[in-house]
Amino acid sequence: MKKNTWLCDCLWLTLFLCVLFGMMLGCRALSVPDEGRYSEIPREMLWFHDFITPHLDGIKYFEKPPLLYWMQATVMSWFGVSEWVLRVPTAIMAGLGCLSVYVAGRFLFDRAVGVLAALILSTSPLYFAMAHSITLDMTVSVWITLTLLSFIMAINLPAYSSAQRNIFWLMFASAALAVLTKGLIGIALPGVVVLTWLIIFNRFADLKQIPWFSGLAIFFCISLPWHILVQIRNPEFFHFYFIDQHILRYLTNEMNRYQPIWWFAPVLFIGIFPWVIFLFQAIRYALPTCWRERGAAKNQIFLLIGAIEIFLFFSFSHSKLIPYILPVLPLVSLLMAHYLIQVRQKFAFSLLAFALFMLSVALISTKWWPLSLSPTQHNALLIFALPFTLMGIGVLIFTKQQTKLKWIVLAQIIFLWCLLAVVPNFDLRPIKSLAIQVKQLAKPGDIIANYGEYHQDLPVYSGHFVVIVNWINELEFGAAHQPSAKNILLSSEQFWALWQKPTRVIAIMSNEDYQQEKKRHVIYRIDEIHNNLLVSNQL
Repeated sequence: MKKNTWLCDCLWLTLFLCVLFGMMLGCRALSVPDEGRYSEIPREMLWFHDFITPHLDGIKYFEKPPLLYWMQATVMSWFGVSEWVLRVPTAIMAGLGCLSVYVAGRFLFDRAVGVLAALILSTSPLYFAMAHSITLDMTVSVWITLTLLSFIMAINLPAYSSAQRNIFWLMFASAALAVLTKGLIGIALPGVVVLTWLIIFNRFADLKQIPWFSGLAIFFCISLPWHILVQIRNPEFFHFYFIDQHILRYLTNEMNRYQPIWWFAPVLFIGIFPWVIFLFQAIRYALPTCWRERGAAKNQIFLLIGAIEIFLFFSFSHSKLIPYILPVLPLVSLLMAHYLIQVRQKFAFSLLAFALFMLSVALISTKWWPLSLSPTQHNALLIFALPFTLMGIGVLIFTKQQTKLKWIVLAQIIFLWCLLAVVPNFDLRPIKSLAIQVKQLAKPGDIIANYGEYHQDLPVYSGHFVVIVNWINELEFGAAHQPSAKNILLSSEQFWALWQKPTRVIAIMSNEDYQQEKKRHVIYRIDEIHNNLLVSNQL
C-alpha cells in the first residue's frame, strides 16, 4: 500500500478516530433525559418485539423516527446493556462524519485539506461531546453532511458518468436516512442549500444530471415503509408527528426551549474552540473578490451557504438546543482547513493572540472560577489548566506553522479527554447507583415507582418498567391514545392508595417529597444520592 493513498489515509484516520472517540466512552453514567430516553426506547423495542411503534415506559412515543432506536436495539441484542455499548453507534456515526469530511476535502481541494478538516472536526468540543452522547443530533448531522457533500462532489464529476450517478445515489440514500433519523429537516436543509447555490450560479441545467427516477426510488424505498406502517397501526400518528413535532415545534414555544436569536453564536464559538480563531478569516478567504469570479470558488461558496443557512434556520427557530447546529461544524471545518492549507504563513498573529488567550484562560481557571465551586469541582476544573497552558506555550515557542497546528491538535485532545473525565463531577442528575439497587432488590410482583419525576435512566439500569406519579410531560400524547396508560401514570392519591396495599412498592422520590410525605405515610428509607431517595413501603 503506497503512503498517502486514499485507503491508507482512511485506515489511519479510522484508527485515530477509534482511539479518540473510544477512549472513556463508558466512563460516565447515562445522562438524563436524552441518553436515558434513547436507550430505554430501543430496550422496549426488544422487550415488546415491536420495531414499528416506539414506546417509552410502555407508552407510545412518536416524537422521533426510529433509525437511532434500531441502531441501539441492534447493539443491545448483541452485547447487552452498558454505557460503552450504548454509545458505540453514535461514536461510529461521528467517525463516519469525519471520514466523509476527509473524502470531500481531498476530492474538492487536496489531501492536506481533507486530513486537516477531519482533525479539526473531530477535535471540536461540540462534535467530540456529541460523539460521546446518545442523541439523534450526531446521526442526523452526519446524514445531512453526506447529502450536501455528495451533491457538490457529484456536480464536480463528469456529467452522466457512472461515478457521478453513484454519488447522486448516495445523496438520495443519505437524505432518506436523515429523514428516518429526525424527520423532514433531513431533506429541507439540504434542499434549501442546494437551491440557493443553483440560484447564485444559475446552474439549474445541472439538475438534468441527477438520476431522478432511480434516486427517488432509493429515497422512498428507505424512508417510506416505516412511515406507512406506523400510520396504519396508529391513526393518530400523522397529525402529531408532522404538524405538532415539525411545524409547531419550529414556529412556537410549546416545547419551552426558546432562546434569543443570537444564542447559537456563543454555542458555535465554544463548539469549535480553539479553531474558531480561524473562522472569520476562512469565511473571508472563501468569498471571491468580485461577483464575476464566483465560479472559481463554487465549492467554497457551497460550503459557506450550507453553514450560514443551517445556522440561520435554527437561530430563527422557537425551539433551540445546543446540538441543533451540529451540521454546521463539518462545513466550517472544511472551510477552515482550506484556508489554513492555502495561507500557511499568514496566520501568525492569530496564533499569537490565541496563545495569550489560552494562558489567560489557564490563569483564570486556577485563580477565580473555582471560588464558587465545591472542592471536588474545584480540583476537576484545575485539570483544564494543563492542556490550556500546554497549548498556549507550544504555540509561542514553536516556529513552524505546521508544528503549531499539530501541537494544537495534541493539546486539544488532552483537553477533551480531561473534559470527559471531569463531567461526572458536574452532572449530578443520573441516579445509576439507586437504579442498580432497584434491580437487586426488586422481586417478581414488586412495583417500581418514580414519584414526582421520571428519571429516564431508571428503567434502563433497573430493567423494569416504572409507575410514574404526578408527571406526564412528553408522554401526554401517547397516554391520551393508549387506555393502558392509566395503569402507568398515576396521581398522588392513586399512588398512596397503592402504597397501603400488601404489594411491595419500591420508589424513588426527592428529599423534599420524602420530608413532606413521611408525616402522613410509613416510608422506609433505603439509600440516597444527589437529593434523590430510594424508599419502600416494606422492609
